Amino acid sequence: MTTTRTLRSLNDDLTQKSKSIKRYQEQVLSDAYFSSKSPTDLRWNHYLYFITSAKHAEDSEFKHSKATVEADREYARKQVVLEEDLARVLAPPVPSTATLELPPDLVSTWTKRLDASGMGFVLDDSISVPEVVRRIAAGQKETVGHAASPTALLPAEVAATRCFLQHLTIHGFRPHPTEKRHPLGRVNLIVGSNGVGKTSLLEAIEFAYCGRTRRSAVFSTGTSVVAEMVGTGEKLASTTSPVRLRARHLNWYAKTELKTITIEDSFGKFNFLDTDAAVRLSVANSSEQVGADVARLVLGAEAEKLGDRLRRVDEKLQEELKELRREARADETLRVAAVQR
Repeated sequence: MTTTRTLRSLNDDLTQKSKSIKRYQEQVLSDAYFSSKSPTDLRWNHYLYFITSAKHAEDSEFKHSKATVEADREYARKQVVLEEDLARVLAPPVPSTATLELPPDLVSTWTKRLDASGMGFVLDDSISVPEVVRRIAAGQKETVGHAASPTALLPAEVAATRCFLQHLTIHGFRPHPTEKRHPLGRVNLIVGSNGVGKTSLLEAIEFAYCGRTRRSAVFSTGTSVVAEMVGTGEKLASTTSPVRLRARHLNWYAKTELKTITIEDSFGKFNFLDTDAAVRLSVANSSEQVGADVARLVLGAEAEKLGDRLRRVDEKLQEELKELRREARADETLRVAAVQR
């Protein structure tokens, strides 16, 4: 059972409190925070509300004081609340009745838009960028086809969308980790020295869901990973069947790919943090760079690849347009000269 301790400070002295926020918290929270009777794993579960009037919120220093208080990380989570908003803030959340829908897929969106103009070939990786530009300049129209009828998910694949893993059974994946059956909980801590198979264990989970891993590797024909779901008895087995992988990709991530299946990229986007992008966020020197890195982190490698291809196509099209305009001006000069003659 989870418990919380909520304290409220009703005063209009937020500016002074923000200047001595640590001392103030020691006065009102430290007894409970450091008490031996309080479970240590619930110490973070303290909330401190500073309740103030709307009149005080008009003070010129209020915004700065509010930001200072709410940004403080010690002792408790803090929030500055106006008196008239307190009931709303403390009210229990209302369960949503909205139907859960998959977010729109960037690649599918672009494919539909370009197909509508007969330019679906722009996103075909098998066609080089110069060839794409040549076809556009020639007025050629070509779609990439229509997605096949979606395949329904198997019961285990449905369970995988809403259940935690209970057991992981590995056959022939990699020599490490040596243990091939892993009981799992809601939270799992994986520790060990280099080379004992920590990453391989995570990639085995990736293999169970995707039938492949983002890190290129060759697996034997007998390789399999089975993930058992909590409370259902369903077991999700790794597969290399294009039909099954496309069904998973379409239903799990709203991907409607016709050629290359990249379910591992979608899985990695939502399940494995891009640590390189995270590090770049901490050292970026400009808001533009931060924006680019956040987009890379949120949209994933596939969207970045799509954006890079569209940028290269656009650059080549601009070059082709300049050349066509130059030729048009030269032709116009020759035409005028011919008329004069």
